[in-house]
Amino acid sequence: MTARVRFVLIAGVALVLAAPVLAFFLARLVLSHDALLLDHVTERRTTLVELSLWAGADPNYRDDDGRSALPLAVELADSEIVQLLLDAGADANGRDAEGAPVLARASAGGNAWVVGLLLDAGADANGRDAEGASVIAAAVGRGDPRVVGRLLDAGADPNSRDAGGIPVLATAAIAGRAEVVKLLLDAGSDPNSLVHENLSVLAIAVDRGHTEVARMLLDAGADPNGPGIAELVQQSGNADLLALLEAGALTAEALLTLAELGLYALDNIDKFIEGMICIFTLGFGC
Repeated sequence: MTARVRFVLIAGVALVLAAPVLAFFLARLVLSHDALLLDHVTERRTTLVELSLWAGADPNYRDDDGRSALPLAVELADSEIVQLLLDAGADANGRDAEGAPVLARASAGGNAWVVGLLLDAGADANGRDAEGASVIAAAVGRGDPRVVGRLLDAGADPNSRDAGGIPVLATAAIAGRAEVVKLLLDAGSDPNSLVHENLSVLAIAVDRGHTEVARMLLDAGADPNGPGIAELVQQSGNADLLALLEAGALTAEALLTLAELGLYALDNIDKFIEGMICIFTLGFGC
């Protein structure tokens, strides 16, 4: 190989390796550091994100559409870029263009690692969006026990309700998410929580046939004669259960028997609750 050929090859390799850095400095002639940062985050260009921050880009900059870097990185579930932004001073309690806390977005996305990064940086585990939906509601709506556990450990309220008054325990119960229900109960969630005055969380679990969830609620002290139970017993048509109901003596075992039937007798109420679960997840899956 001649010296000229070696020179051409080395120069070509050097140009390829230097291309991202050259592109960065050329783009600086046209765009501000701040606007470039958003582009680099969107394209997941980690090295260029780091360069932009080193060059003075504001990690909390918002463009004309209300977008900022941290919510974009959270939505992409890019933990490396999230950490870079937090280290540079990005607000862990910042909000996205729709007004949702970044922690709620991470929770709804089910990314426990990113949730942990935000909490470690000071994100409020009890934050709420503009509509009043809580961060823990977003996490329970997603159903990832790791995320729910991290939020509860950070002080999230296990008796939190959404803007419409639905308790997070009801969200977990209707979906039959036993592990999440246990986490909430262990953290102090009220087993006698009401969706409204005529419907208990226990009634939801029994109606859906979620026997394990119903057992957890009963073991935690849920009232077997609470609101909504009578309607289910009447729907069942079971003579023994009807006799216990008339005597006001429904037991935990009787309710577990009822749960095994999986009546699905509360369809009209369920549709309402399922719609609220969609809202809990801040648009994810809606």
